[in-house]
Amino acid sequence: MLLNSLFCIYGRDSNLRFIAVSAACYLVILLWMLIFGGNTSTFIPAIVAGVILLLSGYRRTRDAQKPQWWCVTLLVPWLALALSISFDASSSIWLSISLLGFVASLLFTFPKSLSVGRFASGYQGPAMKVGSNQAASSKRVEPSLNAHSYADETTSFVSQETTSDNFVDDMLDREPVEQASITAQLNDVIESSPFSKKTILLVMVTGFSIVILALLGRSLWISGTSETTSDTRLEIAEQSDNISEVKVRFTDGFTLGLAGKKLSMSWLGDEGDAKALWTLADAKGELNCQVLRFNNGTKYRTMKVERLGDSSTQAWFTPLDTKAILKDVARRNNASLCGYTFSLKGSQSDLSKEPQFRAYIE
Repeated sequence: MLLNSLFCIYGRDSNLRFIAVSAACYLVILLWMLIFGGNTSTFIPAIVAGVILLLSGYRRTRDAQKPQWWCVTLLVPWLALALSISFDASSSIWLSISLLGFVASLLFTFPKSLSVGRFASGYQGPAMKVGSNQAASSKRVEPSLNAHSYADETTSFVSQETTSDNFVDDMLDREPVEQASITAQLNDVIESSPFSKKTILLVMVTGFSIVILALLGRSLWISGTSETTSDTRLEIAEQSDNISEVKVRFTDGFTLGLAGKKLSMSWLGDEGDAKALWTLADAKGELNCQVLRFNNGTKYRTMKVERLGDSSTQAWFTPLDTKAILKDVARRNNASLCGYTFSLKGSQSDLSKEPQFRAYIE
């Protein structure tokens, strides 16, 4: 009966049963998320539990004799929760939506029950008759050759069955009375308070709204703080890179730059638009820019050579060759790159003026 009553259209649900069904639906989808994570598989329990929640709200409106379209409002936070979990939204978002859905379900419990008749586990409808008919059809009378004994046993069995049915009826009749008494006590507490029902409802909704706004504000503040922190770290890193870059200008008009272990060489070249003259990644460009050649025949490959916007040319080398290149610059007479030949006279004294360069040549 319990499973059939969840999908019943013509029945009625009490306020306690409705809030229990709503809480179970939200608990199922949250447990699914904890077990399987936030992904599209969440739509599996969302569809089934959403139908159960919608039908329970429909039966609750029938029990309170309210407009039946009210139950559709329950699907708004439910679908929002399913979408937020499916697309792996932050925990503050789906938690706020869950609280909003709880508030919407809580509002459905305030209208009084106007149904007349017996309730079974907070339900009244055709599923109760189906359950009783199945129980009656499951009874079987064993055949007997002794008629008197059969009659006596039948009479005894019928009397016991009648007694059992009366006991069950008493328990079922007592259940709505107990539910009504609990509801009456809650109503008495609300009515005895110095505030009206609308005031209490407004306070509850305001409280939940404050909680939701606080959670959303906290989420936005955390995300903003993380972005600010990352931007600050990026700026510090860029500043540290710029500060750590040391340049030495030589008498022949070229400059060596050292940022960490990255070595670059620049000089004033031919005028023209800014473009890449050579890149080792695709081995395309001017072939005379692919190696730095010293007068003793030593060669070092360039990683990239570019013409900059101010008509200067800049070449970068791999950090693995930095030490060897600086030693050759200090010891050799000249070097050539991209068709230009540079004199290295006095280069050792120029490099020794900067501690970063001096550490490589000593």
